[in-house]
Amino acid sequence: MELKKGRNADYLMQANRSLVLQILARNNICTRARIAEETGLKQATITNIITEMIQLGVVREVGIVEGKRGRRSIGIELAAEKIEVIAVKLGHVSYSIGLFDLKGTMIEHQEERFRAEEEQNPACALRKIKERIWELLKREGNKIHAVGIAVPGPFLRKPGRIALMTQFPGWDKLDLNEEFLKEFPVPVFIEHGANAGALAEWRYGKYRRNQGCLVNFLAGEGVGAGIVVDGEIFAGSRGIAGEIGHISLDINGEKCDCGNRGCMELYCSALSLVKHTMEELPKYPQSSLNKLESIRYFDIFNGAEAGDALCLEMVKQAGFYMGCGIAAVINIYDPDVVIISDAMSKGGALLLEEVKKTVKERIIDVLYENITIDYTDFSVNQILYGAAVVAIDRLLSNMNMLISTP
Repeated sequence: MELKKGRNADYLMQANRSLVLQILARNNICTRARIAEETGLKQATITNIITEMIQLGVVREVGIVEGKRGRRSIGIELAAEKIEVIAVKLGHVSYSIGLFDLKGTMIEHQEERFRAEEEQNPACALRKIKERIWELLKREGNKIHAVGIAVPGPFLRKPGRIALMTQFPGWDKLDLNEEFLKEFPVPVFIEHGANAGALAEWRYGKYRRNQGCLVNFLAGEGVGAGIVVDGEIFAGSRGIAGEIGHISLDINGEKCDCGNRGCMELYCSALSLVKHTMEELPKYPQSSLNKLESIRYFDIFNGAEAGDALCLEMVKQAGFYMGCGIAAVINIYDPDVVIISDAMSKGGALLLEEVKKTVKERIIDVLYENITIDYTDFSVNQILYGAAVVAIDRLLSNMNMLISTP
């Protein structure tokens, strides 16, 4: 019985430490009184936790600050620059890697497209990513405490496999847990990209929240949704909750790599936008796109802004299909906020207007009146940022990982 009490006490202390660290991570400077107010913990408990963290070098005092009613108190802040995480975003045709401090501040990042042989041979692509991680580990030394990796879905958590990467075969044969978890001297955390992005929005986005439900509608090379409920990722039993890219929008439509027909991913991803635009291009000889050697999704968005008839039509069409998908997501998860992210979030006012119009037509009024639909405001890659947040959250929830030396 005593053992059980001891375990419960340890768990409670760990939870209290995590609460304090999360508050410090979200704020520049706090006082002990403010932390006690936000956590609901007793002042004595906060004092003990802060004292311990100061001794461990995780937080520090920063002098006198003015609190409520003009009371002067000692300020506390996270020693964020002492602890870093590596973030990796794995895409269909490229990858991004970045270095972040414990408060989620990006220190540096780079993006690189895979060469043709790497696209065809995923093992070569993984070798390149590992090399970049090792370069940062060797350069930064003991400052790096974890690696967060965001991968396309459907991602099966327990076996560590990407079940399908549309149009890019071979990734489903790789065991990512085996590839990454034992490779490095620091903990590695792998998460579905849409989930990672949702967590980034929850912690640091313009609609950041403390409670409720937020959905990250990720529409880039593929389509997916990340769901965060009261600060926790809703992943489902196998980790693929929110895999909406393979919901049928047309049951008699084009055959998808997943085996289904008319999948959402075939209608409103950046790849599908380019594909459908190129199919329609011969019908529009006056389109500015005819002057380009190759067409990218942003060329279509730019063309729509300039009034190009083909581009306007294709952006409206993509917005309609995205709206159909988001309406389904709203009916399933009843979120407070839906954030549109990745490549399609660059679609401008026209795309967002079409999305909202379509959603309003397809859900009941009371749902539409109480929901926010908007683009992400992350100036850098949201999923890369999310990979960092995944690693940071795990560190903040486990003091032992914070103070351990890699």
